[in-house]
Amino acid sequence: MNTSKIKRVRELRRLTQAYMAMRLGIEQSTYSRIESGDIAPGAERLERIAALLNVTPEDLTSRDPLMLVVDKGGQPVEPSVTAGMVSEAFVKQLTEQLSHVIQEQQLLLKAVQSERGSILELMRNYLERRPPAEGEERRAAGT
Repeated sequence: MNTSKIKRVRELRRLTQAYMAMRLGIEQSTYSRIESGDIAPGAERLERIAALLNVTPEDLTSRDPLMLVVDKGGQPVEPSVTAGMVSEAFVKQLTEQLSHVIQEQQLLLKAVQSERGSILELMRNYLERRPPAEGEERRAAGT
């Protein structure tokens, strides 16, 4: 069994080996040997490890990549899901965030377009009002 997922998820959850060992009722050195792959956890212990990490035993044993939804502080937002299985709540949250970003970008684009028109108008007015430079002929607007 590949136990590297156990360590990665534990670290993402910001849990120590000592904490995990205490909650499992084993020595920290024994827990360390589980993470390093020296000893394989039994089914019951794997279930307890998974519960502490807020994932399923299948998440820890599957060859599929493990996708965890965490906040900026690394704390779980949603239960873990394996690749291809994303919760509706997560999709809704992501859709709302993207919608907000799109609205902000649309407003920014409108502001830039508005300013562009204003800048072009200021340039036209300036060019029409300034005296011609030496050797330059004045052109009629639009030519």
